[in-house]
Amino acid sequence: MKLFSGIKQSAGQKARQPWWWAWLLAFVLAMPTAWAEGIQILESRVEWSGEGQDAGWQLNAQFRMDLGQRLEDAVNRGLPLMFLAEVEVQRPRWYWFNEKIATYTQTYRLSYNALTQQYRVSTGTLTQRFDTLAEAISMMSRISRLRLAGRNELKPGETYEVAARLRLDVSQLPKPFQINAITNREWTLTSDWKRSVFVATAEPASRIRCCRQHDPIAMPWWYWVG
Repeated sequence: MKLFSGIKQSAGQKARQPWWWAWLLAFVLAMPTAWAEGIQILESRVEWSGEGQDAGWQLNAQFRMDLGQRLEDAVNRGLPLMFLAEVEVQRPRWYWFNEKIATYTQTYRLSYNALTQQYRVSTGTLTQRFDTLAEAISMMSRISRLRLAGRNELKPGETYEVAARLRLDVSQLPKPFQINAITNREWTLTSDWKRSVFVATAEPASRIRCCRQHDPIAMPWWYWVG
């Protein structure tokens, strides 16, 4: 998908574009090497949340991201970076491959606007602006209340596995940088898959409904027997 499909470039602009990427690539390669920690996943938690039709299993995850000096300078000089958050829900099967239940992806576009001196993070049609790179990275480094499935969408009593990771999508880089990413591990920015296991059951929904909507002491005895 072209991000700026409504903007027409002149022949001169098209001719100058490769020189711009070549200059930026030469600058990045000339920088001293400093190995970054990359992306680490700190927490991945699946929990039941919500009420009524909105109730379901949700994922909360927290990452720690260190771009490293080269990628930071590349962003500050106009190179946008695309990050991809990936979540998979599977049902383990001992006799065959795991059954894939659902897959979720979220793309983040990190860029810097030299005119406003602000960093921008775009997800779909939503764009947020930040004064510092650390604030922009913090926004991309968490998954909050991602709905995985409702009560009736999973088999009660079955065990399910949720895997999550965050990575730099090098396939969205300009071609010269894609070639450099193949041989330079500083551009291979990705976390490991973090796996969480939970058992799908209607019991959490019943417990939440009782505790939030009814007073156990006030309810008659036949309510609990029936």
